[in-house]
Amino acid sequence: MKIILSVLAGLFACWTAHAQFAGTLTYRIIHPTSTLTMVYYQNGNNARVDAQSVSNTDTTKVVNVQDTLLFDVAGRKMTHLQYKTGMAFITLNTAALAQQAMASTKSTVTVQTIGPETVNGYPCTHYVVEGKTGNYVSKREVWVTTALGTPGIQVAGGYLYWTPDFEQEIKLVAAGGAGVVVKSSVTAPGLSTIMNLVGVDTKTPAASLFAVPSRYTVVDRSQWTVPSH
Repeated sequence: MKIILSVLAGLFACWTAHAQFAGTLTYRIIHPTSTLTMVYYQNGNNARVDAQSVSNTDTTKVVNVQDTLLFDVAGRKMTHLQYKTGMAFITLNTAALAQQAMASTKSTVTVQTIGPETVNGYPCTHYVVEGKTGNYVSKREVWVTTALGTPGIQVAGGYLYWTPDFEQEIKLVAAGGAGVVVKSSVTAPGLSTIMNLVGVDTKTPAASLFAVPSRYTVVDRSQWTVPSH
């Protein structure tokens, strides 16, 4: 536990070395039949992500909507606003729960620094993040810029948000990648997905964006842990 706290303390020190990002980032992934748009907001320690996919042939047709996610970055907590049920579930970050569940599973994450590149108009550093769990291997390329400051959470791919306790995030930040992801790419047999940063607004979002609306019933599960086997 002391080692984990020491690592996280080091990461927060790294983030504060750069100006903290405040504003709104918009990401887009164009699939063959639909387009996914993710919008990330940050104001201080508070972060929020909204996402939805619309049809490429009929942009008024919503194919999928992600429930709003609110993050307490320093507290390592996430609030899931379930629109259909009217419930707001507060939990530990997904990464923290996953670490508990996979404590006995051998997994490794490595980060390779490719070098500087200019992507979508921003000076970036190109990294390759590879994860291995058993026989499963995941490989993601990310291009990160420090020109926009340091966000509390990195939007790493489709519905993929790397919080400070994600092992991929820990290793990426340690390699110098504490910044805004400008582009992310995943290539696998029969699959190729590219996410691009398509909009930046540096106006600080209103505090009300990070509050749980009154119509939701709050259920605090942040003390829950994954049962050990």
